[in-house]
This record gives sequence, structure tokens and C-alpha cells, in this order.
Amino acid sequence: MSILEDIRVEKIVPNPLQHRDDAGDLTSLVDSIKAIGLIEPVVVRLNKDGFTLMAGHRRVEAAKLAGLKKIPAIVHSTMDERTEAGMLLAENTVRRDLTAVEEANGIQTMLNVGWKEPGTAIGRSVDHVDRAVRVAHMAPELKKAAVQATMDEAFALAEFDGDKKAIKALTKALEAGNGPGFAWSVADLRRKRDHAVILEALKEKLKAEGIRVVKRDYMGGQRELEWLKDAKGDKFTAESHASCPGHAATISVNYDGTGCVTYVCTDSIAQHAANQGDAKADAKRAKAEAEKARIESEWATSSEVRIAFVRKMLRGKVPSGVMPWAFSVLCTTGDGYMYASAPRFEAVWGDKAGVATEKYAPGMIAALAAAHVESELDSITRYTYVRSAAAKKLYLELLMTEGYALSPVERVHYDDCVKELAGKPAVDEDDDCDQDCDACTHQCEDAS
Repeated sequence: MSILEDIRVEKIVPNPLQHRDDAGDLTSLVDSIKAIGLIEPVVVRLNKDGFTLMAGHRRVEAAKLAGLKKIPAIVHSTMDERTEAGMLLAENTVRRDLTAVEEANGIQTMLNVGWKEPGTAIGRSVDHVDRAVRVAHMAPELKKAAVQATMDEAFALAEFDGDKKAIKALTKALEAGNGPGFAWSVADLRRKRDHAVILEALKEKLKAEGIRVVKRDYMGGQRELEWLKDAKGDKFTAESHASCPGHAATISVNYDGTGCVTYVCTDSIAQHAANQGDAKADAKRAKAEAEKARIESEWATSSEVRIAFVRKMLRGKVPSGVMPWAFSVLCTTGDGYMYASAPRFEAVWGDKAGVATEKYAPGMIAALAAAHVESELDSITRYTYVRSAAAKKLYLELLMTEGYALSPVERVHYDDCVKELAGKPAVDEDDDCDQDCDACTHQCEDAS
């Protein structure tokens, strides 16, 4: 049973289940209360000494600062702990956003007092609740680091709890106030963690086969078997080289997440001196290929984060400027690129991304345009033609306008696009070019 009455402010005591750590800036609310009084009543529960606050934490604090002695309140004579916990979190969530840690603690409290599906009461998904529980169990120092984090950011910290190096990197990204940058750091750490699992599996497999696993030594005597020849002049295979004292293998992960085993000879100078070829040139090439693999891996991480950002951006109201850009892309892109755009469209918007394509037409149109450009961004090693550079530059600038932060590897590619466009004619690789090829530096199909 509940009644509405005016009660004395000093009789209201804080609720021990309250999740909000800070009432926030109350200046405007205090001024309003001084001018017209407290219009909306607070909610309290009757106890033996007075009243326990249920809803209206900020209003009570503001009323005290405004000098009110009594305030209107809805008084509940009875209320169980389960209902009380649900009401507190729902009221805080609806009226003013809680921090991720405060909300996580509140959801855990609801679970502790018997709520089976707390998300239903506060309008949160099952996945959100699962993440919140993980956050609620974070170490106190991590909760402190996540004080301004979103639930996804706080969950990422919880995910890497115990990894000091990862936590340091993520905390630094949070302090920089760079949302997309933080997302890139998380994706990069997850990729490296997944790669570590793949590498460990490869290492165990090779160990079981009796093959040594060594670190890559580009400038030493170590060389890949494909660059060596046996006494007959034939290239070595893993089997034909197995009896060599220098037989070993290096392991790595390709940018697409597949494991790679490279068989090497760790002492090629002594073992295959007559057939080793140009060792320095081979070592230089190996180093260049390793650097290319590193960049491809970072580019794959950037693509994953970029597509997630685009998908989130287009699921709600499409930002101004996106639709004119989308129509421009779709009207100037030939049908021949559709085969490359299709898988990217699936990643951004289709069933694989968990979005029904008929759900939101403007977003779908913009996603299709994004897929066209993403197909151009499929590989950082792909040659950048002038028109392609213009499309990619405009696309990345559009994302930056909406708050996306370029990763280091994206920044380099963006700068390359700017350089490609500087002082050069906007000629597509498939268009006829009237420029004098001898005086032109643009690599188009007309060039000899």
C-alpha cells in the first residue's frame, strides 16, 4: 500500500542498495526547486525510524541544498528486497545514465536478491547483463580505471583482467578519450591473443613431430628451404631436409588468421655452402615479407573495427551528409565492382552482421555505398588509383567526422591517398587518358 504525503527531509535515509556513487551537478535542479518547489515526489519505504529512499536520490540532495524542510513523497508501507533492488536500478537507469560500473553493480545486486532476468526490468539485453556481471566482478583498481567507460569498454577491461600489459594499453587508450582508438586497441589485443593460441597449437604439433621451432633470424645463417638447393640442384622439401642438423621451422599467423609453418635451415652457410645463393638478398626479402605480413595483420584489425563502427553508425538515424555521399558513390561506381562489394555488404549490414536488410532502408543504402569503398580497402597492398584514392579519402573523412579515429596503419594509407591526389588528374584506371605518358607519373592502363 502507498500514500502521498509531505515528509521531513531529515527523516529520509539513503538506501544501502543505491548504486549511484555521485549525484552529479545539482545546480540547475537546486535553482528550479528554489523557484517553484519540488514538483515530482520522491519514493520512499516506511521503516521503524523514518523512511528509506527508493527513488529520487538527486531530488533529495537538491532539496537539502535548496533549504526545504519537507518534500512530497510516495510512501510504501511494505516492499520486499527484490522489488526494491529492481526499482532502484530502473529509476536510476531511466532518469539519468549511470556509469557502466554503477549499472553493473546494480545488476549484480538484483541477481543477488533473486531476480532471474534483471534485464527485462530495466530494458537491457541478456548479452548486456552478462557483460555487466563480468564488470561487477572486476578488481577494484579496474573499476576505478573504468569510471568513465561505457559498458563495452569496461567489459574489455574485465576481459583482459590479469594481463598487466594489455590493461596498461587499454587504460591509456581510455584516458586519451578516443572511443574508436580504444576499440582498435581491443581488437588488436584480441587478435594477438587468438594468434598466441594458434601459435601454441602449431608449436605443439611440430614438437610432436620432432621438429625444432626457432625464432626468425633474418640476417643470420638461417634461411628458408625454398631458397636453398640440394647437391642435385633441386629445391629442398621438409622431408628431404629432415636429416640436416640445421632442420627447423618458424611459425607465424597470416593476416587472415590462419597458421603458417615455414621450414628453415639454421646453419645454411655450413651445411649448404655451395648451393645457398645470395643469402643477403634472401634475408632482405624475408624481412620485407615479414613487415608486409605485420602491416596486413594490423590492416585486418582496422577493417574489423571500421566496419563495426559503420554498422553502429547506420543502425540508428543516418547522420547528415551520409546519404548525399552514399548516392554519389552508388552513381559513380560501375557494376563490375559488385562482386567485390557483396561480401563487404554482408559484413556491414547483412544477415552475418545480424541486421535484417529490410529493417531500415536509408541505412541499407548507405551500407551498400560503404561496401563499395570497403572493397577498395580490402587490402592495403592494392594499388591506389586516383579515383580509388579519392573515394577512400572521402570515406575515411566521413567516418572521422562522425567520431572515428584512424588507426596508425589507416593514417598512413589516408596520407598516401592525399599524396596520390595532389596535383594529379582524376582519371580512373579504366578511362582513356589524354596525358602524355612520357611526362605522366600516374600508373594507368594507358602507360607503357
